[in-house]
Amino acid sequence: MDDTIEGFDSGMLIRYTIGDFGMEKVEYVPIVRTAGGAALADEAKAAELLDGFDRRSRRIRMEGFVPARYETYAEAQKEKLFHVFLSGNPLLKTLNVLSGRRPLRMYHQQSKTNILNTLRCESIRELMIRGLVREVFPQERG
Repeated sequence: MDDTIEGFDSGMLIRYTIGDFGMEKVEYVPIVRTAGGAALADEAKAAELLDGFDRRSRRIRMEGFVPARYETYAEAQKEKLFHVFLSGNPLLKTLNVLSGRRPLRMYHQQSKTNILNTLRCESIRELMIRGLVREVFPQERG
């Protein structure tokens, strides 16, 4: 597991109880990663995690917060995501280095439009997935 990825060192379990007469109770149980898996957070860490959870929960309720953050995230990730198309091809990897590790620079506008249209169209996307599955896993003929 990559220790540098934020958010993989802690988490929150939800204990949802339906009691008598349909009474509901929701409890948040903070956990932390340990060498052997996960454990309940100690009191100080639990308070810190619950505070952060509460703060994030309030922020995401703000109008426009989630779409704005998603746009920022998408912009930051786009080059990494397009890098996947270069995997295993030494020529494309070399061109990627020459382009300043910005794979989108290697695509013409029409190619980017074609990729976008393919991803947007569910039926074409499903056909491509089926074709790639058969190419990568020929034994899967479902």
